[in-house]
Amino acid sequence: LDAAYFIFVLGLISIVLEVLMLWLVLSRQVIKPLEYFVKVANKITHGDFDLRMGDQRDYFIKRPNEVGVLTRSLCEMANTI
Repeated sequence: LDAAYFIFVLGLISIVLEVLMLWLVLSRQVIKPLEYFVKVANKITHGDFDLRMGDQRDYFIKRPNEVGVLTRSLCEMANTI
């Protein structure tokens, strides 16, 4: 019974740690870029085509994934307009 209790507590701690790590990764890799894109879209909607928003743009442009592609596309679109 003691061994089962120990395994249960260890499993519970592991699940909590995994959920915390998942939240941190999602926050950095998904939520922050989406918040940036919403800000950019709002600026473009209001006629402000200057997409310099601190270091965020430069950070997102350098990413070699879909976030970087979307950031570069938004910058090109704003420059074209």
